[in-house]
Amino acid sequence: MQKKKIVHIIPSLSKGGAERFVTDLSNELSTIEQYEIHLISLSHNSPEDTFLSELTPGVIYHCMNKKPGFDAATLIRLTQLLRQISPHVIHTHINALEYTIPYSLLSGKKSLSYHTVHNDAFKECEIPLLRKLRGIFYRYSLIKPVTISRSSSESFRKCYHLSNDVLIENGRFSLKQVETDDDLKLFPEEIGDAFVIVNIARIARAKNQSLLIDAVELYNAENKRKCVLAIVGSVVDPVFYEELLAKKSKYIFFTGPRSQIATILHKADVFALSSLYEGMPISLIEAFSVGCIPVCTPVGGITDMISHGETGFLSDDMTVESYKKALTQGLQTVDRPKIQQKCKEEFNSKYHIAVSARKYTDLYEQR
Repeated sequence: MQKKKIVHIIPSLSKGGAERFVTDLSNELSTIEQYEIHLISLSHNSPEDTFLSELTPGVIYHCMNKKPGFDAATLIRLTQLLRQISPHVIHTHINALEYTIPYSLLSGKKSLSYHTVHNDAFKECEIPLLRKLRGIFYRYSLIKPVTISRSSSESFRKCYHLSNDVLIENGRFSLKQVETDDDLKLFPEEIGDAFVIVNIARIARAKNQSLLIDAVELYNAENKRKCVLAIVGSVVDPVFYEELLAKKSKYIFFTGPRSQIATILHKADVFALSSLYEGMPISLIEAFSVGCIPVCTPVGGITDMISHGETGFLSDDMTVESYKKALTQGLQTVDRPKIQQKCKEEFNSKYHIAVSARKYTDLYEQR
């Protein structure tokens, strides 16, 4: 039996949400006997600080070693590689789409092409010329767009004035809890009976941790039983990080990136996201998988995932007072076991990687 060759192309495997999803999806698809899965990263990935080491042996990995910025040499090398592979399906992510255009034009209808919009469509492609180019490919079905949430779909339709996208939610493998000494040291012992809040996100303005810190401080000023906040993630915006450090109190801890996310979420009373915008956060899916109650701002795909009071809590708006109110509800809810169970059920039925992969295979077989 000749296997169907499916190629996923992504700028890198750095530790972000889209990269996490593409790694998981490639691994899951590689378990399907009739598929041959290739994962192409445009840029180099070190095993230490990317998801490269998590690829299973069933995934055929390629690296184009792209230089920073637009790299014509990478465009040529990628076109040559795709001609060698001769894939049935090409699926791009983030800003890898444009690098596949020469091959798509040369191969005609030989390969089916897809692109997943992992964020707000306007923010994913901010250069007007590139946006116009993508719109042409979407309009004439040269590339089939995939969106990841209702809000993602709405932004795509508004951005490109089209309604031909397919909505497939992100997914994640079930997290396994493995305690290590590193993960046990999130907080000093003297936190006592304080509530534990965990924010798992890169330190960047889009993640808006300044709102989260202000809300935690306001909560502690108003309540006898305090809460502590662990911000778990790498610094991608040093200037913003310095601003956060200026707000730091004894209740705020920056832990850097950690490996055992399941263990950390099991220790938390609340998983907190205070983002300015989101697609469909993988970290929120991870919180669902272990039943960690989320408290989030009402942006992007988050509003599709969280039903207030049932699968978490949403702030009414982006103000500190509103987010503090949502935190209070999350920390002090009497329905904790019920909400935790509902989160796990939502994960198993909607956000497990097997569910997402099944929808992608259905899509690949349709065209």
